[in-house]
Amino acid sequence: MRGLCALAVLALSLAFLSGARADWPAWRGDARRSATTDEELPGKLSLHWRLELPPLDPAWPDQPRLQFDACYQPVSAGGKVFVASPLTDSVSAYSLQDGTRLWRFFTDGPVRFAPFFSGGRLYACSDDGYLYCLEASSGKLLWRHRGGPSDRKVLGNGRVISSWPARGAPVVKDGKVYYGASIWPFMGTYVHCLDAVTGKVLWTNDTGGALFIDQPHNSPAFGGLAPQGYLAAVGDRLLVPNGRAVPACLDQGTGRLLYYRLAKNAKKESYHVSATGSVFLNSGMLYGLAGGEKIKGVLGADTALDSAAAYSAAVVKEKDSHLLRLRAMRLGKRVRFDRQNFHAIWEDEARGASYEISIKGGKIESLSKSIQGEEPKLLESISYLLPNKYKTSKGKAVLAGVLSYKDSVVPSSSLGKEGAKAVETICRTAIYPTPANWTCLAETRIPLHGKGKAASAKAGLGGPGGLPTRARFEMVSSKARLVEVEKLRNVDGEIPKRTLSSTLPRGLKRQLELGASWRISQALFPLVKDEEGVEVLDTLTIRCGGRIYVACAGNLLAFDMPRGGVAAKKRPKFAWKKKLPGVPGSLGCSGGRLLVATRAGSILCFGAARKKKPVVRNEGRAQLAGGPALPGELDELLKGLSSEGGYCLVTGGAKPAPVEALLSRTKLRLLVLEKDPARLAGLREKLVQSGHYGRRVSAHLGAVEEWALPAYFANIACVGGGAAAGTLSPDAISAVFSSLRPYGGIACFLQGSASRAQVEAVMKAGALEGAEVKQRGGALDVSRPGPLARTGSWTHQYGDGSNSNLSRDSLVKAPLGLLWFGGASNTRLLPRHGHGPRHHVVGGRIVIEGPDILRALDVYTGRLLWEAELPGLGKPYDNTAHQPGANAIGSNYVSTSDAIYVLYGKACLKLDPETGKVVSRIQFETEGKEKQEGSLHLGFLSISDDLLVLGASPIQFSTPDLDRYDLNDLKNTQVATLKDLLKSVEGFKAGGKSFLQAEKSWLVEELNRLLAMEELAEKLSKVYLSKANAKKLEAVLQLIRLHRKN
Repeated sequence: MRGLCALAVLALSLAFLSGARADWPAWRGDARRSATTDEELPGKLSLHWRLELPPLDPAWPDQPRLQFDACYQPVSAGGKVFVASPLTDSVSAYSLQDGTRLWRFFTDGPVRFAPFFSGGRLYACSDDGYLYCLEASSGKLLWRHRGGPSDRKVLGNGRVISSWPARGAPVVKDGKVYYGASIWPFMGTYVHCLDAVTGKVLWTNDTGGALFIDQPHNSPAFGGLAPQGYLAAVGDRLLVPNGRAVPACLDQGTGRLLYYRLAKNAKKESYHVSATGSVFLNSGMLYGLAGGEKIKGVLGADTALDSAAAYSAAVVKEKDSHLLRLRAMRLGKRVRFDRQNFHAIWEDEARGASYEISIKGGKIESLSKSIQGEEPKLLESISYLLPNKYKTSKGKAVLAGVLSYKDSVVPSSSLGKEGAKAVETICRTAIYPTPANWTCLAETRIPLHGKGKAASAKAGLGGPGGLPTRARFEMVSSKARLVEVEKLRNVDGEIPKRTLSSTLPRGLKRQLELGASWRISQALFPLVKDEEGVEVLDTLTIRCGGRIYVACAGNLLAFDMPRGGVAAKKRPKFAWKKKLPGVPGSLGCSGGRLLVATRAGSILCFGAARKKKPVVRNEGRAQLAGGPALPGELDELLKGLSSEGGYCLVTGGAKPAPVEALLSRTKLRLLVLEKDPARLAGLREKLVQSGHYGRRVSAHLGAVEEWALPAYFANIACVGGGAAAGTLSPDAISAVFSSLRPYGGIACFLQGSASRAQVEAVMKAGALEGAEVKQRGGALDVSRPGPLARTGSWTHQYGDGSNSNLSRDSLVKAPLGLLWFGGASNTRLLPRHGHGPRHHVVGGRIVIEGPDILRALDVYTGRLLWEAELPGLGKPYDNTAHQPGANAIGSNYVSTSDAIYVLYGKACLKLDPETGKVVSRIQFETEGKEKQEGSLHLGFLSISDDLLVLGASPIQFSTPDLDRYDLNDLKNTQVATLKDLLKSVEGFKAGGKSFLQAEKSWLVEELNRLLAMEELAEKLSKVYLSKANAKKLEAVLQLIRLHRKN
């Protein structure tokens, strides 16, 4: 028996050493999203097959931290490669052997995240709001679960999707699958835990969207989770990425929110999260898993994270070439102090007293003093400040918690002016008001790290004699006068020394911490540029067995790790590099093969080196035939459309409208509803192969009355006919009309779909308010020619020419919900701090001013209608300094239903609201002083009846040259230099600093007064201009040059 066990152990060891083949069942390989596996790939690789898919259109193209769907993210298990497509709303399976497609499953919305394989099942979430569980071998639907409260639809990122899109990508662990739905907290957000086999709901967290918490500017407000990214599971924790916000952490067993530190961010968070041990990584920042505290930044955002090491790569430029720098970081065990929660006891031998303190949640719970033979005394606590670094007497930087508390000692006599100076300049104090007095308490420090007691007195932190002091000030004529100074004994404490094997004191915890290990550099092939001609420096890093693979633009590299891994003193060895045809966006390994996906839509499979020519397959590149001709009535209707773009709803009976002809004849985006599953399957496959699916058209199973379509989205609706008129139900007619856009939306009911009498009956029932009906041959047109009833407009900065700030729209009422989101990029919008003119709403359009442009959007869909290029427009508002802007002087444009007027230079332009083209121009001549100086500025525009009312000057605002942020990082010597400058200027007298005003705040005010003086350099004193002060002066003048307005 013992011999059999030995043989079994030997067999397992040999299997590991030979590199047993493994799967890559999830994005970045596993539930932790670690990007590591123990699978060993062949030493040399060659391309086995290549699959060409259509390139993707990301949901958020101008948001670098939300590029989760910019590239296909294949996962692999059981000899299959699974690929989700946000373009074709599908999940497809391909053979790992040769890239042959095995099956495809369609959802009703973009599948923006890679699926998760577990136990023969495949889990994928979709923008249609559902989590799907598929049989991995066949693509058969086993079950699905809706993430939101209903099937209500909206236009989201240019597609018709759920109001609660499922963008919290699923993760499977211990027989449970977790996912998130909804990205808008005000709509409600949901995180679900389901039984991975049956789909039974185990728990749901539906309260995370309504949290009253500190926002990124440290001001409390309602907000919450917005699941958008790949969920990760480690230990008993579930990490939920929230797009560009920090990840949240939930308890896997109950769904209880453990923490969501929205205000404690690194300002670079993304959808990308991975975890191991007691840390997690998000966009290059390492966080503690227990409490979500920031620990340290690492080299790259895409880092492979082992249980004991992290591997990260970066591309750097050297002269005319690029290098790849790969480094490993050791995750060593450390005992760290939880500065938010701890319990400590220390002795003060001089007093014969001991002190005991409890800190919970960063606040003092209790602070007591005990003297032998006396009852413990509870001291009045003031504050506990989370520590920064401070230096001990040996100059070593340690972290220290700062305590402020009262503990009276026999007061000494007043120390006079010298004593007051010592208190102010040496002691750091906490100040709090009492009636008629201000009391300053010296802070007592408790070192949290370091050897010995590191007395604060020796570190120079105390007052006279090296001891902390407490000073009392009395307010006299708004000035503080020193009354008395009390000497206090210094209180230093130390966390008891313990070994890792013993019980840890309360407040201490084991935690992983990064430490440098090894680094290697390697020259690259020339970088491949993206479609805009820009060099992409992003890298992808994974570990497969004892080898690290790195992909970057045009390059694929392999490095052999040294024996002993990150603990070894030796560096890894460069193995090989290959050229890649593009910029990689995904990297993984499975079944002895390496899978690479590029942003251009290619999926490359590398296997053991061979001479056989790789197989190349193409999908989505076929030409779409024109199909049958359009019915005459529909063809006639399309010719009369004023706009080629927009959305088109296609639905109907036995004779549906020809989708192919609509695609070839128009620029409309089509939403097709089909009742026949077989006909739908054929149509979908045809549209996918032509490359139109997702970009121009999507097709779905169901009747129009069953779909909760977004209101007002369709410019045109085509309703197919049947054998006889009247085949559509009243609910279907009402649903088609509800989808029509006001101001011209029209539905064409082809022959055999609905009769005029039927439509008029629905109108009488009140379901078609504002509709017009017209018979054209065999077709019936039902249109919305004008605005919705009881709606208003917003044509000026404050609503109208009378600045009423009032809309007469009575249709919009609470509760409010989403109609659309996404659409045109916001990169060409004015910054909010500049307070540019407000957007206007009139005639079904939103008119918005941006830097150098005026643009119009469809108010009902967010679709960009036009952009008028006007260089220089909006310049006074294109800054991030806080200024009153158009709130004070009004808007420089007004909008009406038949024209848009905008002040541009010394002219007023009239634009066509349909196209944005300039129709006419009113040029203004300057007179008097303005003519001589050429300084006429047109800054205000309004309409009163048939009159244009213009205002000239001001158009710019006197914003400060400096603000408090400019001086934040100045050292004391630099502050002294600037104070000297204030004294050196002839005719300038600095104002007095108010009591308790920070010195830098006062300095900013006085420097702004100084910088406003004309001929500043000429008024600097000769003393300050001497050679001895030349360097100082140059530094100051440089500061002035940087901040003075042009």
